[in-house]
Amino acid sequence: MVGAITNPYEEILKAKRSVDKLFESMNVEPDLSDVRMPILEISDEKTEILVVIELPGIKKDELSVEVSENSLTIKAERGEESEEKKKNYYYSERQYSTFFRNIPLPEEVDSDTAKAKFREGILELRIKKAAKKKNVKQVKVE
Repeated sequence: MVGAITNPYEEILKAKRSVDKLFESMNVEPDLSDVRMPILEISDEKTEILVVIELPGIKKDELSVEVSENSLTIKAERGEESEEKKKNYYYSERQYSTFFRNIPLPEEVDSDTAKAKFREGILELRIKKAAKKKNVKQVKVE
C-alpha cells in the first residue's frame, strides 16, 4: 500500500514554498502587474453581435483580430526596451508580453461583415449575424 496522504495540498504547498524561497534568494518580487483579463462585453443587437473589449496599454499595430462563424480570436503582443549608459556602467532591459483570447460567440455570424474600431484602448467589433437557414426541403413523392 502506498503511504497515506494526510493533506492532499501538501505537494502544492511545498512547490509554492520552493518558488517563494527562490524569489527571496534572488531578492526579487515576481511582477504580476501585467497579468490581467480584459473587461469584455458581448451584446445581441438584433441583426449583429457587438463585442467591446478594454485593452489598456495596447497599440493598434500590436493587435490582431480574427473572426470565424462562431468565435472571435484576439491576440496582442507588445515589447518594451530600455537602455541606460553611464561612465563604467551599462544597463539594458527588454520586456515582452503576449495576450491571447478565443471568445465563443452566442450566435453564428458572417465573418465577412466584421468591422473593428480601436480608440483609446477600447476595441469595438460589429459582426452581422449569419442568415438563418431554413431547413425546408421539397420531397418528390414516387
